[in-house]
Amino acid sequence: MSDFVCDFRVVGPVQTNCFFFYDKDSGAGIVVDPGDEAEKLNC
Repeated sequence: MSDFVCDFRVVGPVQTNCFFFYDKDSGAGIVVDPGDEAEKLNC
């Protein structure tokens, strides 16, 4: 069974929390609420 990971970064001018949910083995996942800095997030 693979590990599922939840991580976050604080982004944007109003400091919103951007969440990353991904499978550690495959790297497949989703990004939730990238704020105003989507281009700066390296996923």
